[in-house]
Amino acid sequence: MSYEMLLDGYKYLVTYIYSPIHFYRRLVAFLKNYRPPKRRKHPIQFHHITALFRSIWIQGIWGEERFYYWKTLLWTALRRPRLFPLCMRLAIYGYHFRKVFKEGGKIVNRFQANKRNSPSTSLPQEGDRESRIADEASHHAKATFQKIL
Repeated sequence: MSYEMLLDGYKYLVTYIYSPIHFYRRLVAFLKNYRPPKRRKHPIQFHHITALFRSIWIQGIWGEERFYYWKTLLWTALRRPRLFPLCMRLAIYGYHFRKVFKEGGKIVNRFQANKRNSPSTSLPQEGDRESRIADEASHHAKATFQKIL
């Protein structure tokens, strides 16, 4: 299998998995079957309210997924209200995954275009623009994973 075929298959798979219709469908299926453990309630903090309003503004008003976003939030609020914070968190994660993949795809597309235009160089050389872009993407990914951990 060629590198381009593998990359195109990966792009198709990730685009399919994180497309709004499929992502929110999986989210509702998860919420239908999830049984959360009994835990004490945590007080609502200011950053929770801020995240809620930012999510509503970005995903619910301007986002391409707004129809599925509202449909999922209303379903959760009416049928599984205890899982509403989890639903919000997972909806934000889905938006983040789509955004990161879109940005990463731009970097890969630029790299592929440069590779096609100059077949003599197979990989970006140290100090090249592509190398700097790849380093920035790598640094961003490492910083994101460190925040999670």
